[in-house]
Amino acid sequence: MQPTGTIIGSAAYTAPEQLMGKAVFASDIYSLGVTCIHLLTEITPFDLFDSTEDAWAWRNYLKTAVSDDFGCILDTMLQSATNRRYNSASAVIRQLNPKPYLETSPVLDAPETATERVVTPAP
Repeated sequence: MQPTGTIIGSAAYTAPEQLMGKAVFASDIYSLGVTCIHLLTEITPFDLFDSTEDAWAWRNYLKTAVSDDFGCILDTMLQSATNRRYNSASAVIRQLNPKPYLETSPVLDAPETATERVVTPAP
């Protein structure tokens, strides 16, 4: 077991707070996001971060387009501030695979009652 404050990993994939020896569970989410954009662009992470804008410029280097929803998920994973990043893998998975939600609709024969039907969100 490594002592607190020990940095493990490749610098290009390491979350900002981890570089300061203060890793949290969300640090792994950041690293996974960096890994994803590296795989999607085939560009090293150091070249995907625009330090003058303090922002990731990964969309400029995509080999294949990704959906806006998936892009937003990746952007959230890549947030520098941990309070703006997903705090668990479960949270990311819930965003990737949202469950259908229930919507009530009136029954035609009895407008005072409602039935539930499953509605799948549009992609």
